[in-house]
Amino acid sequence: MLRTSTVLRGLLAAPFLIASLVGCGGSSSSVATPNPIPVPTPTGVSTLYAIVRPTTQTPFQVQTFPATSSGAVTASSTLTLPTGLQPEVLALDSNGALYVAGMTGAANGLQVMVYAAGATGTATPTRTITMTSATYDGIQSMAFDSSNNLWLVRGLNNLYVIQEFSPTADGAATPMKSISGANTLLNSSLYTSVNGITFDSDNNLYVLTNDGVVGYAISSNMVGRLLVFPANSDGNVTPTRSFTTRGVALSSLVLDSSRDVYIAENPGALSTTPTFISEYGPTTSGVATALKTITFPTLRPGAMNTMHIDNATNRLFAAMQTQNTGGTNYLIDFPTSATGDTTPASVTVTSGFYLGGYGFDIR
Repeated sequence: MLRTSTVLRGLLAAPFLIASLVGCGGSSSSVATPNPIPVPTPTGVSTLYAIVRPTTQTPFQVQTFPATSSGAVTASSTLTLPTGLQPEVLALDSNGALYVAGMTGAANGLQVMVYAAGATGTATPTRTITMTSATYDGIQSMAFDSSNNLWLVRGLNNLYVIQEFSPTADGAATPMKSISGANTLLNSSLYTSVNGITFDSDNNLYVLTNDGVVGYAISSNMVGRLLVFPANSDGNVTPTRSFTTRGVALSSLVLDSSRDVYIAENPGALSTTPTFISEYGPTTSGVATALKTITFPTLRPGAMNTMHIDNATNRLFAAMQTQNTGGTNYLIDFPTSATGDTTPASVTVTSGFYLGGYGFDIR
């Protein structure tokens, strides 16, 4: 299995002891019902992509769903991944090519499989990028810059590197750039995790990190960081801007067209407070104060490891797991104008959603 940091994965997706109001038979008497928020007619994003495993005895799949889906849905298309692949991260480049990162059964058998746009059935990858380094033995996140260069976060347990690969990389490819070292703050404490990366339109690189997780607990000493690196960064580079939060784990991020950053913040498995989303301004630095927070008192997210934004319709999509024993995985969307207690515009569920990792994208 692709090993996202053992401690943080438990922290972000561990079962909670309180019952969820969704799929767990909990009472709704103690939760205020939020007012639904109208959303614009979708004209941008049309398709949701998600990693799904129908049963534990079958290979993983990439399934697609209409972006207007709600409730229990059937996939529009299915791509069956190779038997033995444990996928964890899914992303599409600007041409619609599908990248799936995962672990094969072999020792240090990391692979990034690249499929042609629209691939379905048992299609084979057009390229497969292989990695055998035992030092950085997990892929935590993927993103593309404006030239479709592939950027990967690789690492585990306080040893991380961000690497850039060519859009045509194949086989045992050599990274074109590698960001690592003390100045980067990627490995800045006894325990650090790197949880997400994205780019703005100028190819500045945004990176989420967390310091100070002990077991499943998050204390007031927990430090979350947003680091911003200039375009074409390489080596032991210092961030041009950063801000910090305390007491929550930062689990995923997206940027809107104004470069405001939305971050999913998780109070941890020992807290009864569900995961929420905070919005920060484009120049925020130092100790951060959020512009607003978005909460989901009915669904009560326990993990929200992937988010994407559709700036054409100002909709934010998130993959989430409910805060109840066993959890239920959903895809939700809501307007970026949402604030406070929010009812998603749609809630999509299908059997076998594999969203504890980072297996979700939109197009």
